[in-house]
Amino acid sequence: MIHNLMMLFGLVSMVSIVTNSISLDFNGKRICSLGGLE
Repeated sequence: MIHNLMMLFGLVSMVSIVTNSISLDFNGKRICSLGGLE
């Protein structure tokens, strides 16, 4: 039971890290495109 909880926690943290990096990448691209338009 504890092992399953640890695996679930690891999976959730991995997903949140990937989501954060993707959103940061998207924000960086959006800022770059806005700067290019100006």
